[in-house]
Amino acid sequence: MERTIKVTTGDKQSVQYMVVDEKQAAAYVNLSVKTLQARRAAHKAPDFLKIGRSIRYRMADLDAFLVAHRVDPEARA
Repeated sequence: MERTIKVTTGDKQSVQYMVVDEKQAAAYVNLSVKTLQARRAAHKAPDFLKIGRSIRYRMADLDAFLVAHRVDPEARA
């Protein structure tokens, strides 16, 4: 289940993010939770949020991760 979190920046502007937990993120990008944990430990994408002890992923970051790993079969190196 996606959640919306609201963040207030230093200049008093509010930003809302659609976020999911680790298990939901893993399912969305078709990776295991362990793989996401290993990628976090290695400082690799996708970006994540750490709120207290909770890990959350912004849907926009997961989408960017998928786009970055897209392979165009028509492209030639």
